[in-house]
Amino acid sequence: MNSKLVIGISSRALFDLNQSHQIFEKQGIEAYREYQIQNEDQILDPGEAFNLVTKILKINNFMMMGIGLRLFCCLEILLILACVFLTQ
Repeated sequence: MNSKLVIGISSRALFDLNQSHQIFEKQGIEAYREYQIQNEDQILDPGEAFNLVTKILKINNFMMMGIGLRLFCCLEILLILACVFLTQ
């Protein structure tokens, strides 16, 4: 990772998953799994780190080359991975 800035953000920070997390803690994994299946088509609300991520992604608008583009690509990949994790 030479000269790359890598930022990892958990899916719970990126999206508001408080309700599903409470179901998991109080009712167990089966209730959590059922909740996830029933709500898989619902758009998640932004979490505490969502605004931070959107601001970091805007760096690419100001920097056409160099670290701005690399940062954008890294964050885009992390966002895709977070979304894939949520669907499993």
